[in-house]
Amino acid sequence: MIFKMKRIKKEDYFQKNYCIFLDSFKDVNMNVVFMMFYDILFLLVSSLLVYFTLSGLLNKVAAFNLPTNFLDLDAAKAGSLMNSVRGFFYLIVLIIVFLVFLITLIWSLFKAINWSIAVKKKFSSKKLLRFSFLNLAWFSILILLMVIASIAIDPNAVPAFIFTILAVAAYLTSILYVLFFTEKSPKVIKKAVSLSFKKIHYFILPYGIIALFLYFAFKILSLINLQPREYLIVSVLAFTAILAWSRLYLVRVVRSVKSA
Repeated sequence: MIFKMKRIKKEDYFQKNYCIFLDSFKDVNMNVVFMMFYDILFLLVSSLLVYFTLSGLLNKVAAFNLPTNFLDLDAAKAGSLMNSVRGFFYLIVLIIVFLVFLITLIWSLFKAINWSIAVKKKFSSKKLLRFSFLNLAWFSILILLMVIASIAIDPNAVPAFIFTILAVAAYLTSILYVLFFTEKSPKVIKKAVSLSFKKIHYFILPYGIIALFLYFAFKILSLINLQPREYLIVSVLAFTAILAWSRLYLVRVVRSVKSA
């Protein structure tokens, strides 16, 4: 009797996931094209911003010349030089922090538009402002964890630990965004973490399906003889198309899990 009940639950689990998977394609229309457009626009804007920032930094580094006779300098000149080096280092750190801040704001803008489309909610500047604060808080937590990991644990284990943090973040972020755009809870991060781990078994299959879609898409592309530029264009289109559909899919999954 117990075995039969477990089998029924197992069948219900797969049947429910199968129905959600099929229903996600009913949501596919021009909204996918719009989401693809905004994702590509984000990639272009952020890539150009990083490119010009790094180019400027490299030019500054190249223009900053240390004297070859550093060891022969007296205490006053050596101290002045160290102050210049320290100031230059702080400037680089400040530029990088500002770059991360700008990219976070750009990310917030385009992701807010896309998730508003996915959950079928009206986009508003008020929602964008709250979403930007959410991302600043969320990314700050992730960066802080990676910094602590870099300082506190064995250096050989740092790459694996950071990869784990990024993998968990990738898993949590989409769930967090669905909850943010469908609810008005002030504790949305706490709720997303709780839902993601308490009901992780409901998310394993959907995330696995999305991962398989990405894997087979790029596997097929690797078998096609394309020029590097063509491969890049087709890869971006394939990636953004799957990303757009996955939002529609995860919206249905999260709503189903919440009611389970």
